[in-house]
This record gives sequence, C-alpha cells and structure tokens, in this order.
Amino acid sequence: MLIAPPGILRALPPASLGAVGIVALDSVLGAADFRGGERAFALLWAAAEATGPRGRVIAQTLHPQHYAIEAAQAQSRPAFYRQEIKLRAELGYPPFRRLCAVSVRGKSEGEARALVAECAHAVEGVPGLIVYPPALRAPGAVLARWQFVIKGPAELPRLLAGPLGPFLERRRRRAGVVEVEMDPI
Repeated sequence: MLIAPPGILRALPPASLGAVGIVALDSVLGAADFRGGERAFALLWAAAEATGPRGRVIAQTLHPQHYAIEAAQAQSRPAFYRQEIKLRAELGYPPFRRLCAVSVRGKSEGEARALVAECAHAVEGVPGLIVYPPALRAPGAVLARWQFVIKGPAELPRLLAGPLGPFLERRRRRAGVVEVEMDPI
C-alpha cells in the first residue's frame, strides 16, 4: 500500500500499481481556477497510466458525469479537449483571451490593500478588459499580499502598459511592491 500525493503518479513506472484511489476529486474540479477540469483529467490520466490495463482507478466525486471524468473513463483525450475548448471559448479563457495577475505585497495589510485598489482603479474603464476584484492571497503572512486578475485580448500587455506603468517604474514604494505577471499559467 502506498499513500502519497498525486505528483507521485508521474514518477512511477507505467502499470506499476494494481489500484489507485483518488479521495475528494471534487476539490480539484471545484477549485477557483479555470483549469480545474484539466487538472482533474490529468490526475485521472496519470492514475490510469500508473495502474495499466489490468489496474483500477477509483475516484471519490459528487460529479461522475463531469466531462473530464467521462473523458478519462473513455480514455479519450479528444473528448476531453472538445469540451474543455468549448468551455474556455464561452468563458473567454486562454487560449481565446489573455490573463494578467497583478500582485501587491506590503508591510501591512492596509498599505497593500490601498495600493492594490489604486492599481485596479488605474485599469478600470480600459476598453476590452475584464478586471476581477482584488483578493487577499496570503492572510497572516509577514508581508500582506493582495492580487487581482485581468482578462483581455491579445494586445493585453500594450493595454496595461500605460495604466500600470507608473506603478512598475518604482519597484519599491513605501506602501509596497507591485508585480505584474502576464499569462500566469
């Protein structure tokens, strides 16, 4: 018997296990990340490879009809891709739109919150952008970290250069540090 994190599946030789049990697959499917279905499919696929044709993969889920699970059961990458790409197109996620994560670290939560609000306000109203509200990413950390995500077209870096430029010109500010990560996935 082996109890291990999911990453171990990729390190094992193919067909080296008789069975794999995945507890709480719904935590992967329901994560606040548009790649939840992709991650669940990858996990199930790795489990199937680790068990081989004679092995068993057992997954605990409340959503057995989810397209990622059904595609993994059918061992069909094309079936998964068809559904995933359709969903991403409808919701405007990569590869159809670009993402940008703006993170702010500050000595205090109040300073970081104020600076991230300034950054978010600077990009509001730029045509073609969807700006998601800032959220605290590291509660209780030594340096408070707030983050917000921007979704936009292919020219997203150009659209953000003007509004976010002043925040990036000075890497260290009294209120905190602003970091911009384009296409964070």
